[in-house]
Amino acid sequence: MASIGLVRIDGRLLHGQVVTKWIQESDSSRVIIIDNKLVSDDFLRDVFLMAAPPGINVQIKSTEQAGSEWKKDQFGEGNVLVLFKDPENVSDAIKAGFKMDELQVGNMGSSPGKKLVYKTVSLSKNDADLLISIGNQGVKVYFQSLPEDRKLELQSVMNKHYKKLS
Repeated sequence: MASIGLVRIDGRLLHGQVVTKWIQESDSSRVIIIDNKLVSDDFLRDVFLMAAPPGINVQIKSTEQAGSEWKKDQFGEGNVLVLFKDPENVSDAIKAGFKMDELQVGNMGSSPGKKLVYKTVSLSKNDADLLISIGNQGVKVYFQSLPEDRKLELQSVMNKHYKKLS
């Protein structure tokens, strides 16, 4: 059974901040990216695999694969950082059987229909609904961009930006 050091939503997935800060902060020797689109995109998958720092094993899985492997042996051995691009993939992975105690929301880019709710996190109403649903399943959801930032609980963000949802 692997030890999960961190489960994070970061729209950029494996990038400089994750490589230089979060892998070390979570004491992880492996990164598992769970993303239904990326798993079938050979070019982008290769780009992310090459972005891994030396000594860090990166695996890319679909939500179904992640759920199945979690139920089988909880991702094997070692310390693992799990990355998701968005709340939809998190929700799908949970439905497939992946379990987590906490979910850190660190970066979700801005686009039409999204509202900036925390530093580098913009949410659509659907994103907010999904995060609330994940939180209602017993997962502690919080916002934190960098290790030195204070954690901001989901309910605090929802109360400020989505009063009708919370």
